Amino acid sequence: MTTIHEQQNATPLLTSSEIFAKEAEQEFLNTGSCSLNDLLNGGVATGTITEVFGEFSTGKTQLALTLTAYVVSSGSKVVYIDTENTFRAKRVVDIAMHRNLGHNIKENVLVAKPRNTAEMLAVLDTIEEELKKGKTKLIVVDSLIAHFRAEFIGREKLAERQAQLTRFLYKLTYMAEDYNVAVFVTNQAMSSPDNLITDPVIHLGGKVVSHFCNYRLYLRKGKKGTRVAKLVDACDLPEGEALFKVTPKGVCD
Repeated sequence: MTTIHEQQNATPLLTSSEIFAKEAEQEFLNTGSCSLNDLLNGGVATGTITEVFGEFSTGKTQLALTLTAYVVSSGSKVVYIDTENTFRAKRVVDIAMHRNLGHNIKENVLVAKPRNTAEMLAVLDTIEEELKKGKTKLIVVDSLIAHFRAEFIGREKLAERQAQLTRFLYKLTYMAEDYNVAVFVTNQAMSSPDNLITDPVIHLGGKVVSHFCNYRLYLRKGKKGTRVAKLVDACDLPEGEALFKVTPKGVCD
């Protein structure tokens, strides 16, 4: 009789040279802003999860749409999980036109609009089938926490919420690694009364989100219509800041 452990596929052991070769396949997606690209050492990296969080109107969705315009202009596909009804195809087309990029929006952007967390988890299976075709370079989740926050209310639901959020992020992690796609998630933020000395804004989702995201950017409003992106956590980069603006061309310097 075979045991459960014998029935399961063994996890392969990789040499450091194999991992190095895999990292060499990593691509960097253009954010539209040179300063933001420099902050991320080239742009939003494939094979990883990048989180941007901040208060309302700090540029989170505009950054997602600008990334989308650049990816589809290269002939690759984007899967956009829209949980807050913020995706606008016309906006992506406008960004592409203002930047003289290609106009492949109709065919190369696949949008899912899950209405609850169960649908969010289920749609990942559909997305994986699309990833197997090898044409997708970017998965956007805008926003990550909205449905989880709405469904699991109160401390008695916190453990269940975090467990479901963990399942969702686990799946995204392996999809990013296995198919060499970039996962870009926007996240809501709130003020913390415990921190009155420095900026009191914190992201939602707690340590679960922090542990799964390879790069975490905090966006806030700056002076004269600018936005400030602060790299607060990264697996291989130092902390830093970049300035950008949101214009008819999308995110730019």
